[in-house]
Amino acid sequence: MIFTFKHTLILFLALIFLLIGIFALPPVFAFFFSEDNSISLLYLRVILYFISAISFACSAIFVFKRKKLSSPPAFSSIALFSLFSGAIILALIIGEFFLRTFFPLPNGMPNHNHLFQPDSIYGWQFIPDITATVNWRYESQVQVSINSSGFRDDTFENQPHIAVLGDSFVAGMEVEDDERFTELLEQKLGMSVRNYGLNGYGPTQSLLQLRNRILTEDTEMVIFQLYLRNDFHDVSGAYEWMAVRQRPKAIISGDSIQQIKPVQNLPEVDVEYWQSCFQADRKKPIRPQNFHLYNLMTKTKETITDRWFSEGKYKPHPPERRLLSAETDSLFQNAFSDARVILRAMKKITQNHNIPFLVTIAPSFVQVNDELWDEFLSHYPNESFEREKLSRMIKEWGDEDNYPVLDLFPALEKTSSEQTLYFPINQHWTPAGHKVVAEELLPVLSSIINGDK
Repeated sequence: MIFTFKHTLILFLALIFLLIGIFALPPVFAFFFSEDNSISLLYLRVILYFISAISFACSAIFVFKRKKLSSPPAFSSIALFSLFSGAIILALIIGEFFLRTFFPLPNGMPNHNHLFQPDSIYGWQFIPDITATVNWRYESQVQVSINSSGFRDDTFENQPHIAVLGDSFVAGMEVEDDERFTELLEQKLGMSVRNYGLNGYGPTQSLLQLRNRILTEDTEMVIFQLYLRNDFHDVSGAYEWMAVRQRPKAIISGDSIQQIKPVQNLPEVDVEYWQSCFQADRKKPIRPQNFHLYNLMTKTKETITDRWFSEGKYKPHPPERRLLSAETDSLFQNAFSDARVILRAMKKITQNHNIPFLVTIAPSFVQVNDELWDEFLSHYPNESFEREKLSRMIKEWGDEDNYPVLDLFPALEKTSSEQTLYFPINQHWTPAGHKVVAEELLPVLSSIINGDK
């Protein structure tokens, strides 16, 4: 048989519908587009089987009834419409397959807030014994496991260890377990380094941890990491974490802490439900975020929006504007003095247990990156800022209150032109950033542990 253009077109359409039918089969569809390779919703399976059956039927019709379908005018209307719709669907399938194979784009919907439960003492804490895949707005997708003690670390054993306290820069939930600076230090030092970091925690919560549940007879050293961009906000109590989670507030008079007010009116959270959400055997629904094409389009839209913001049409006021201003306002002047009292209280607790205490200073990505810092200054040409104002202030506290302070800014700033140390959207350390921090900490810790103070 001699194939005319119409015969070729009919066979092409038959092939398209055959492919659609194959990809619409629920097992095949789930393999490519479901998080756990299954489809739990009955109605969705029924719809997919229906689409698959119709597609196979259309494919068969085009093959076996090509003469009838090729007679005008039915062929011109049906075939062109089928060709157009089938080509679009096929292009989407090929595009999705291409992205998944060569340029996988993580889910853009952050879901880390589901890892926390309310706590009357600390405000919130990790849900113990939970494992989850955490998404970070197209930049990373990380497997996170919380131990039975409620921290992102291995099970704590009774052995000599270093305790590291702080917020999300310590927890490091944007990178894999073995990429965090605490794990890198553990490998280099040959001793346990416990990660007590919790997202959103401020100095007051870390002080409570130190009082209540951190120190053991095996604790060899305590490190508290202070993140300059928001820890002073946390001390001031001006903001709740993620706009809904309350934090305890230290009531300070002079140079002493009178009390730490517990959290009131805790929200009700179904912890068992959130635990079940992350169980590996739980049937997860098909969502737009499961599709890499959807994530690509969403990321493109956000990139355009961010560019629109940066061109001056909208100017957000970053924390650095108030924190690093040459003239400190009253809110942060009080926050600075309160933070110093809290650090002094931490030092006193560790001193009473004869344990070395170290404060590390984590700068913001705006401070570290020269281009971002210049861009930041360009938005406020009539104002004066000091890039290392807070670092200098905290080091002065350490000198006067007798505890060592390690400023991470010089090492991060020096390396920032060579490597990407912060995720651009998430604004936390990348694996390269954690590596720089570990390398900077290693000689200091070795010196302190060996008694060379």
